[in-house]
Amino acid sequence: AAAAALFSNAGGIYYQRGNPEAARAHFAAAVELRPDYAEALVNLALVLSEDMRSYSQALVHARRAVALRPEHPKSHHLLGNILQSLGHEPEAHLRFKTAEALAAGQLANAPRGLYQWRATRVGERQPAGLGP
Repeated sequence: AAAAALFSNAGGIYYQRGNPEAARAHFAAAVELRPDYAEALVNLALVLSEDMRSYSQALVHARRAVALRPEHPKSHHLLGNILQSLGHEPEAHLRFKTAEALAAGQLANAPRGLYQWRATRVGERQPAGLGP
Protein backbone atom coordinates (compact mmCIF):
# COMPACT_ATOMS: atom_id res chain seq x y z
CA ALA A 1 0.00 0.00 0.00
CA ALA A 2 2.83 2.40 0.82
CA ALA A 3 4.56 1.72 -2.51
CA ALA A 4 1.31 2.40 -4.38
CA ALA A 5 0.97 5.73 -2.57
CA LEU A 6 4.54 6.65 -3.52
CA PHE A 7 3.88 5.90 -7.19
CA SER A 8 0.63 7.86 -7.08
CA ASN A 9 2.30 10.85 -5.41
CA ALA A 10 5.10 10.78 -7.99
CA GLY A 11 2.45 10.66 -10.72
CA GLY A 12 0.88 13.79 -9.27
CA ILE A 13 4.22 15.58 -9.26
CA TYR A 14 4.92 14.62 -12.87
CA TYR A 15 1.43 15.76 -13.87
CA GLN A 16 1.85 19.13 -12.16
CA ARG A 17 5.17 19.57 -13.95
CA GLY A 18 3.57 18.94 -17.33
CA ASN A 19 4.82 15.40 -18.00
CA PRO A 20 1.64 13.38 -18.63
CA GLU A 21 3.46 10.30 -19.94
CA ALA A 22 5.51 9.91 -16.74
CA ALA A 23 2.38 10.68 -14.70
CA ARG A 24 0.46 7.97 -16.57
CA ALA A 25 3.22 5.42 -15.95
CA HIS A 26 3.32 6.19 -12.23
CA PHE A 27 -0.46 6.17 -11.76
CA ALA A 28 -0.61 2.87 -13.68
CA ALA A 29 2.08 1.40 -11.42
CA ALA A 30 0.10 2.48 -8.36
CA VAL A 31 -3.04 0.81 -9.73
CA GLU A 32 -1.10 -2.35 -10.57
CA LEU A 33 0.17 -2.56 -6.99
CA ARG A 34 -3.22 -1.70 -5.51
CA PRO A 35 -6.17 -2.23 -7.89
CA ASP A 36 -8.62 -0.71 -5.38
CA TYR A 37 -6.72 2.61 -5.13
CA ALA A 38 -9.49 4.98 -6.21
CA GLU A 39 -7.34 8.12 -6.20
CA ALA A 40 -4.77 6.57 -8.54
CA LEU A 41 -7.55 5.22 -10.77
CA VAL A 42 -9.22 8.60 -11.18
CA ASN A 43 -5.90 10.32 -11.82
CA LEU A 44 -4.93 7.66 -14.38
CA ALA A 45 -8.29 8.18 -16.09
CA LEU A 46 -7.71 11.94 -16.05
CA VAL A 47 -4.32 11.68 -17.75
CA LEU A 48 -5.56 9.12 -20.27
CA SER A 49 -8.59 11.21 -21.23
CA GLU A 50 -7.45 14.82 -21.02
CA ASP A 51 -3.82 14.50 -22.07
CA MET A 52 -3.70 11.38 -24.23
CA ARG A 53 -7.25 11.26 -25.61
CA SER A 54 -7.36 7.51 -24.84
CA TYR A 55 -11.02 7.66 -23.89
CA SER A 56 -11.77 3.94 -24.01
CA GLN A 57 -8.91 3.14 -21.64
CA ALA A 58 -9.82 6.07 -19.42
CA LEU A 59 -13.42 4.87 -19.26
CA VAL A 60 -12.40 1.56 -17.66
CA HIS A 61 -10.43 3.29 -14.91
CA ALA A 62 -13.01 6.01 -14.30
CA ARG A 63 -15.79 3.42 -13.91
CA ARG A 64 -13.69 1.51 -11.39
CA ALA A 65 -12.95 4.71 -9.45
CA VAL A 66 -16.66 5.56 -9.27
CA ALA A 67 -17.51 2.02 -8.18
CA LEU A 68 -14.94 2.23 -5.38
CA ARG A 69 -15.81 5.78 -4.26
CA PRO A 70 -19.38 6.56 -5.39
CA GLU A 71 -19.54 9.55 -3.03
CA HIS A 72 -16.73 11.41 -4.85
CA PRO A 73 -18.14 14.11 -7.17
CA LYS A 74 -14.93 14.64 -9.16
CA SER A 75 -14.91 10.99 -10.21
CA HIS A 76 -18.47 11.25 -11.51
CA HIS A 77 -17.64 14.48 -13.33
CA LEU A 78 -14.56 12.96 -14.97
CA LEU A 79 -16.58 9.90 -15.97
CA GLY A 80 -19.16 12.25 -17.47
CA ASN A 81 -16.48 14.04 -19.49
CA ILE A 82 -15.13 10.74 -20.80
CA LEU A 83 -18.60 9.45 -21.68
CA GLN A 84 -19.39 12.71 -23.46
CA SER A 85 -16.16 12.44 -25.46
CA LEU A 86 -17.22 8.94 -26.51
CA GLY A 87 -20.67 10.18 -27.57
CA HIS A 88 -22.61 8.62 -24.68
CA GLU A 89 -24.61 11.76 -23.93
CA PRO A 90 -27.45 10.33 -21.77
CA GLU A 91 -25.10 8.56 -19.35
CA ALA A 92 -22.74 11.55 -19.35
CA HIS A 93 -25.64 13.81 -18.37
CA LEU A 94 -26.53 11.44 -15.52
CA ARG A 95 -22.93 11.52 -14.25
CA PHE A 96 -22.84 15.32 -14.38
CA LYS A 97 -26.09 15.52 -12.41
CA THR A 98 -24.74 13.03 -9.86
CA ALA A 99 -21.52 15.03 -9.52
CA GLU A 100 -23.50 18.23 -9.07
CA ALA A 101 -25.70 16.72 -6.36
CA LEU A 102 -22.74 15.23 -4.50
CA ALA A 103 -20.74 18.45 -4.71
CA ALA A 104 -23.69 20.50 -3.47
CA GLY A 105 -23.99 18.26 -0.44
CA GLN A 106 -20.29 18.52 0.30
CA LEU A 107 -20.19 22.28 -0.19
CA ALA A 108 -23.08 22.74 2.19
CA ASN A 109 -20.85 21.24 4.86
CA ALA A 110 -17.60 22.99 3.87
CA PRO A 111 -16.33 26.19 5.45
CA ARG A 112 -16.95 29.09 3.07
CA GLY A 113 -13.35 30.29 3.14
CA LEU A 114 -11.99 26.93 2.02
CA TYR A 115 -14.44 26.83 -0.88
CA GLN A 116 -13.43 30.33 -1.98
CA TRP A 117 -9.74 29.42 -1.74
CA ARG A 118 -10.26 26.35 -3.92
CA ALA A 119 -12.32 28.34 -6.42
CA THR A 120 -9.38 30.71 -6.99
CA ARG A 121 -7.14 27.74 -7.79
CA VAL A 122 -9.40 26.18 -10.43
CA GLY A 123 -7.10 27.14 -13.27
CA GLU A 124 -4.06 25.40 -11.80
CA ARG A 125 -2.99 22.12 -13.36
CA GLN A 126 -3.27 19.35 -10.79
CA PRO A 127 -4.46 15.77 -10.48
CA ALA A 128 -8.04 15.26 -9.41
CA GLY A 129 -7.34 13.84 -5.94
CA LEU A 130 -10.09 12.58 -3.71
CA GLY A 131 -10.33 15.31 -1.11
CA PRO A 132 -13.64 17.02 -0.42
